[in-house]
Amino acid sequence: MHQTKQDGRRRAVVDAALTVAGAAILGAALTLRAGVPSPHAVAATAFGLVVPTVAAISVLRRRPRLTTAADRVTLTRIVLTGGCATLVVLSLWGDLPLRSWPLFVMALPAYLLDGVDGWVARRTNTASAAGGRLDMESDAVLFLILSVPLSLSVGPWVLGIGVMRYLFGAASWWRPALRGSLAFSRFRRIVAGTQGGVLVAALIPVLPVSVAAVATAVSLALLMVSFGRDVLTLENADAPPPRDADQAHPGSARQGDWAHG
Repeated sequence: MHQTKQDGRRRAVVDAALTVAGAAILGAALTLRAGVPSPHAVAATAFGLVVPTVAAISVLRRRPRLTTAADRVTLTRIVLTGGCATLVVLSLWGDLPLRSWPLFVMALPAYLLDGVDGWVARRTNTASAAGGRLDMESDAVLFLILSVPLSLSVGPWVLGIGVMRYLFGAASWWRPALRGSLAFSRFRRIVAGTQGGVLVAALIPVLPVSVAAVATAVSLALLMVSFGRDVLTLENADAPPPRDADQAHPGSARQGDWAHG
């Protein structure tokens, strides 16, 4: 048992290190491929390391310190998210178009892998609160990163898709009622699950801007309706549901739908 725990801790350290190293190599490769000036390359690569580094630190701070196969899928997504961040910085500097094929190619697998980590966790019976939080935050930060160039090329409202999760979290500190649990909602799950797909599709350079604008506007409207319904439900509840409800229906709360939508 002692050896197993020691192996688990060692594997977590290796996974965290590979996440940061992978993001660094990916960022350097992307900037080299783009042929950008050295200052831009260094800054963009460094920016792409922020999210993977934070994720690696969160893994190392776990108690007990261990990672699962599902965590490794999520960490792979986070490396790709770091690559997206590097490309977004280059696009903001004008080294790449705001809607570019490299960004689309990087964002697509990062989005598609969202369904894989949850499936792996269920298949291996290794679902955990720590893994769910890592998955949730990886979704949220990917949406935020992708919404930045789209807000400048498609329309400023796209940024609302990226910041909605963070606005809800900030509001929950001000309004304790928003920290309550929510019953499962298929509408909420579908809306949350389509946000990333809409953002990724809107990045396709050949897609007319008008089509991307309509798709993202509709997506944001549905997201606002979904969040609005949940805010009203939580505010009007006589008392928060028991915390056991979350354990009985993992992913049923607003944050969980972002993680597994």
